[in-house]
Amino acid sequence: MFKLFIRKTFTDTEIECNDGSKFFVHKIILLTRFDNEESIYQKFVEICKEKPKEDVQFAINFLYTGFPHFIQIRKTIMEEKLDTSYEMEKFQKDQKSLWKKKKTQVKALFKEIGLKSKWVHSKQGRKGLLKDLHSLYHQESTKDFAILFEKGKQIKIHKIILVLRSDLYKGMFQSVKKQSNQVYDYSGKSYESLNQMIYYFYHDEFDESKLNPHIIEELENVKEYYKLNPSSNLHLN
Repeated sequence: MFKLFIRKTFTDTEIECNDGSKFFVHKIILLTRFDNEESIYQKFVEICKEKPKEDVQFAINFLYTGFPHFIQIRKTIMEEKLDTSYEMEKFQKDQKSLWKKKKTQVKALFKEIGLKSKWVHSKQGRKGLLKDLHSLYHQESTKDFAILFEKGKQIKIHKIILVLRSDLYKGMFQSVKKQSNQVYDYSGKSYESLNQMIYYFYHDEFDESKLNPHIIEELENVKEYYKLNPSSNLHLN
């Protein structure tokens, strides 16, 4: 999710620091990471106004990645997809090293808004991110995009999840359809198969109770059609 933050893709709110500088963020991501506690989110916004930019930066990075790390990491690392195991390993080592250096300040900031070390631990890494994506899946009222099918059927989803998980939709939103809130499906696959793919976007697994041989066969082609981003890069995309 870090690239959504770095590139300001669909950001909708600002977090201000004590020097007046601001970070552009996605309220829905921060709110979901705060377990949908509006009061905690508001406390975070207010406490950041009293904190130096560097501390706020690390706290926000933690919310987006599960590990705080400098935004100023080499541009090549942020712009590439880290296709090689060496690049991924180096990036992860950098994260761990920086986390050790800054965890005291980050934990202290979250403690000021009522979040203890146990909460910080539960939000760490890919596991913590996926848990919150599961929660986001059930937030029907906040889904801002629809994939339309014949006979009035549709699948609702968050735009930021489409950008996060699908290069097809990321390209679409970056070009001519940034303001779109719906699109007709042209994959030629069944509603049931695509519904499973959207489920996968949030859960990183399929709903086995809904699978059958036909859907399984279609899903192999659907993955390719959607240009699916690997979940191993979930915290970076």
